[in-house]
Amino acid sequence: MSRLTDDEILEVQKFVDRAKAQFDERHLVIEVDTDLSNWVNYAARATKDHKGLQSPITHDPRASNVHPGNSFWVAIREKTRPLWAKLTRRERLVAGCAAHRVIETENIFEEIRTQRIYSDKVPRLDYRPVTIVATENAPVISGKVGFTGGFWIHPKYRGAAISGTLSRLVRLLSIRHFDIDWSMNFARDTSNRTAMFNQAYGFPNSISVTKGYYPPYDTDLDMQMNYIHREEILEQLREENAEADKASSKTGDGPPSVH
Repeated sequence: MSRLTDDEILEVQKFVDRAKAQFDERHLVIEVDTDLSNWVNYAARATKDHKGLQSPITHDPRASNVHPGNSFWVAIREKTRPLWAKLTRRERLVAGCAAHRVIETENIFEEIRTQRIYSDKVPRLDYRPVTIVATENAPVISGKVGFTGGFWIHPKYRGAAISGTLSRLVRLLSIRHFDIDWSMNFARDTSNRTAMFNQAYGFPNSISVTKGYYPPYDTDLDMQMNYIHREEILEQLREENAEADKASSKTGDGPPSVH
């Protein structure tokens, strides 16, 4: 049973409708798929043409226990293909995408320490410790934890205000579909990335989480965790919907419709 009220469910739909309308104006469409192997295959194809898109093992069905009951990915695609793409049988361009899975845990730091969060499909024979640097002041992130990875915006659409909408869309779909308690992600631990996730992606909380060895990429990377609690997700949703309604009323367009 979902803990969301009827009003909260409608607030989620109001955001989704607004996102669909905004993307439609740019001739883009939102697609949701529960088969993460399709995301892995897309990432492999896209990596040949563009740097920056990696499919971490955290969301790869070959390494992690992801399935339609606990995961999905979202793609923002162009509605049509140019002639050259049709002639070469290229798929419609993906303006942005993100993969998402839900982990049920008593403490997310235990999933990090045991490395189950990185890959949990097959018991690992070799273990190289990760160094957790999160302080005792970090919250206990437990229950149903939505974990987003492989977030990527096509170079053609960077700076086009797609990332913030996509980030919010993923966690709102997850809170409505999976009733998550938290949403989180990992990113390289830099001040620029912290600002990006706080300001553009709507994650109000960031902490340094590990230093040194990072198993998903089998190399040394200092990582941060960006996170948001379900109550913060819903409060952010209400505030941003209210701001959008107010802006729409000023332009005479009226509030976004809810179906």
